[in-house]
Parts: sequence; structure tokens; C-alpha cells
Amino acid sequence: MQPGGEHGLEGFLHENCIKHIMGRVNHPQTQGKVERSHGSAMREMAAVWGREPQGLEEYGSAVGRWVWFYNTVRPHESLGYRTPAEVFREGLLALDDPEWVETVRDEFPDGRRAC
Repeated sequence: MQPGGEHGLEGFLHENCIKHIMGRVNHPQTQGKVERSHGSAMREMAAVWGREPQGLEEYGSAVGRWVWFYNTVRPHESLGYRTPAEVFREGLLALDDPEWVETVRDEFPDGRRAC
């Protein structure tokens, strides 16, 4: 790849209408929430499974299970001891609701997300 040229990740992000926002170098606060989330996930995985995942394949599987647990099983104090999934479902519009249908048509006019 040529210096300054488009890399595989940049092409993927563009094709999927995802804006890539980079954190500042040598600025730890920029990545603080993500690093905090990773640390919390690793501690909870170790507490639930008795150890941290070993290897990339086991880590990927463990993260998937942890995200499911975090969103569907674990109650959150900030959500009134409900799960994120419960709060999300409360906010969903019925699939036949005209407002929902119009929102989807605006967002995906040709079946793909508009950039």
C-alpha cells in the first residue's frame, strides 16, 4: 500500500457509511471509556468463568457471551435495575407503525444505509 493511500479498513468503512474518528495520540482521556469497558469486561469474564480468555478464538467467543450477558441478563443500576435490552425494547416502535416505516424509508431509501 502506498503511503497516504486508502487502506482496507478505510475502504470497508466507506462502503458501509461509517465515519472513522481517530483518537488523539498521547491523550489517554480520548480512549478512556473504551479502555474502561475492556477492563470491566475482562474482570467480569474472569469472575464468571474463573479466568481470562486465552487466545484470539476463545477471547472472541468470550466477548460475545459477555456482551450478551451485559445487555440481556445483567441489571444496570442506572437503568432502574433493568437490562439494556429491556430499555431498548420499550423504545421500539411497532413494525407496522407508519412513523417507523417512514423512518426506515428515509434511512435506507434503496435498501442500503444512506451515507
